[in-house]
Amino acid sequence: MNTADLSFDRAWWRRVAAIVAAVLPLLVSATLLAQPQPSSVSGGDIRIGDRIVVKVDGEAQLSDTFTVTTGPALILPVVGSIPLAGVRRENVEKQLTAEIGRFIRNPNVKARLLVRLAVIGEVGRPGFYAVPIEALVNDVLMFAGGPTKDAKVEAIRIQRNGVATWPKDSLRAAMAQGLTLNQLDVQPEDVIFVPKALNVGTFWQVFLTVVTTTITIYSLTRLRR
Repeated sequence: MNTADLSFDRAWWRRVAAIVAAVLPLLVSATLLAQPQPSSVSGGDIRIGDRIVVKVDGEAQLSDTFTVTTGPALILPVVGSIPLAGVRRENVEKQLTAEIGRFIRNPNVKARLLVRLAVIGEVGRPGFYAVPIEALVNDVLMFAGGPTKDAKVEAIRIQRNGVATWPKDSLRAAMAQGLTLNQLDVQPEDVIFVPKALNVGTFWQVFLTVVTTTITIYSLTRLRR
C-alpha cells in the first residue's frame, strides 16, 4: 500500500468515526425525556372544559352532566349561570348547593367533577376519556385498556401543549404516593402519554446499520479507484 492509499484509508476511517460519533448521541438522546419544573401537588381550581355530574334529588332538569363554560361558570336549567371562578375542584358540591339553594329550599345536591383527557401511546384503547378528578393515573390507564406489553410505564408522562408538566422522576414518585389527578393539577385536554420501551436489539441494529452502510460506501469507492 503506497502513501496515497494509506492517507486515503485514514481519511475514510476518520469520516466513519465522525459519522458514528454524530449518530450515536442522537440514538441515545431519543430515549431521554424532557425535565421541566413540576406542577403544584395541591388541588386546582375549576377550569373551563371541566365536566360536572350533578344530581339534585327530585329535580330531573338539574340532574345531568354539564360542562364548565367561560367564566368559568356552569349554566344550569332554571338556575342559570353559577359562577365558579376561584372555586377549588374539591369544593364544587358546596358551591352548587349554595347557588341552587337560592331557588330550591334545602336541596340535596351531589356533584362529581370529571376531566377530559387524551390517553395515547402504548395502551389498549388510545383516545379521549372523561374521568373523575379524584382518580389516579393508574385508574386512567385502566380506562384506556391498560398498558400494552411493550409499554414503559415508569416513563409515563403528562403533557400540556406538547410539554411535560412533571419531570419523570417526580411524576413516578407522585404516582407511588397515590396523588390524584386533582392533586397533580391535571387540566382538560391534557395528554397522558405511555411511551414504548426501548428495544436494545433495535438500537444496536440501527447502530450497526449506520456503520455497515458507511463501510460499504467506503468499499465501493475503493473498488472504483
